[in-house]
Order: sequence, then C-alpha cells, then structure tokens
Amino acid sequence: MLIKQKDSALVIIDIQERLARVMKNRDAIIQNSKILIKVAHRLEVPILTSLQYPKGLGPLVNDLACELVSDAQIEKIHFNCCDEPSFMDRLRSLNKRQIILVGMECHVCVLQTAITLIENDFEVHVVRDAVTSRTKEHWKNGLSRMQHCGADITNTESTIFELLGKAGTPEFKELSILIR
Repeated sequence: MLIKQKDSALVIIDIQERLARVMKNRDAIIQNSKILIKVAHRLEVPILTSLQYPKGLGPLVNDLACELVSDAQIEKIHFNCCDEPSFMDRLRSLNKRQIILVGMECHVCVLQTAITLIENDFEVHVVRDAVTSRTKEHWKNGLSRMQHCGADITNTESTIFELLGKAGTPEFKELSILIR
C-alpha cells in the first residue's frame, strides 16, 4: 500500500547518543531520519519519538533533537514501544493508520514495535535505510521478520515521494532537494 500523508505518523525509535555510537552506519541513519523529520514537519505528519532508558542510553542524538523540539518524546523501559501505555495512548490519539518506522535496533525495539502495531491493525512501513542494528546480520534478520509479519519495507526516497503524491507543488519543490 502507498503511504498517504493524511493517514501517516512517523515513529522514531531510540536513536540515542550512547546507542548510536556503536552503530557502524549511524551517520546515514541519522541523516535519513533527519530528512524524514523535515518532510513530516512540512507535510504536517505527526511524529512520536521513543527513548529507551535514557539514563543509560542517553538522550536523542543532537542532530535529531534540534529538529524535534515540540514533538512528543516518550521514555520507555520496554523494548516494544507498544508496551508503554503512554505511547499507545498518544499514537491512538493521532488517529493515523499508517505508521512509518525508523530507528535502532532493527532486530529488537523496531521489530517488536512493528509486529505489535501490525497485530493491532496498523499498516507499518519500515524505512530500511533509516533503521539499523549493531550487525548487518541482525539488521537483515529484523527486516526479514517484519516483512514476514506484514510490514512494508521501503526506503527514504520512496517514502518522501509517496507522502508528496505529486510534483509541481510548493512542497515538492522544497522537499525534493533534500534527496538530491
């Protein structure tokens, strides 16, 4: 299914300082997530951010935190965002059925969240170039399991163009430069 602007929310999972330090491709993940945040803000797609045990893993990485000043940040100790009641309450209040997922780690928190969202009748779109794990094997396994459970595995550029829907608009002109 195509991602639609009016039906979508962006969920950023645990892209935190101490966790990001051990990710080999952290710069690309952070950059692609930052692009998606800019697109979401411009197109008025709501954003939720989870922070896994911030006392241990630190705050959201600075490059994203400066983009998310007024967006909801939900602290959690569960790996699965959906096991945190405030997350599900906030997500349901948005009244969006399509969830765009980015974050760390693909085979743990992103995976568990995606599967539970699917089980709760959300349409899940995992942005493969904006999720990561400590190893490529774990990343691939996480993506494979999510796809097997019904998640759509996509990429940053496809997500942007699906949210935009058409060329020739002021939004297209402004946002398409982010991926050139």
